[in-house]
Amino acid sequence: MNTNIFTKLFFTIGILLLGVSSFYYFVFYLPNQSELKKQQQESEYILSMKKECQELAKKIIQENEKKGIYYTSHRFGYNRGLNTCLYAYTDLGESYSIRRLEDILNNETIIYSALDLKTGKLRGGLEREEYFKQEEILFNNGF
Repeated sequence: MNTNIFTKLFFTIGILLLGVSSFYYFVFYLPNQSELKKQQQESEYILSMKKECQELAKKIIQENEKKGIYYTSHRFGYNRGLNTCLYAYTDLGESYSIRRLEDILNNETIIYSALDLKTGKLRGGLEREEYFKQEEILFNNGF
């Protein structure tokens, strides 16, 4: 009779452990693995986009130099919020200075600031201080 009680007790404990283990596996472990895989895929995508942006910006710089166009203060990077490549540079002429931030995947100017170097007055776009604030926000993926 004691053997029968121990068998039932052992069987009951075994079923409970199997149930708790299954519950943990399906409720906690599997969803967590899915989230980890999603985060890994997102990290890989961001890294590939950063590399693509770097290559694209370098290509643009090289193409401009072949044409005799030399910009200064280059900056480039990937913006996750906009899901695009940003490229900032200064076009410095004899009488002007234009700072631009471009979306180089879509070939669009996002913001710019144009100054007349002789008068120091704004020719167009944002005031320089505001321009650099906005540029910093965009390069840091902030909105």
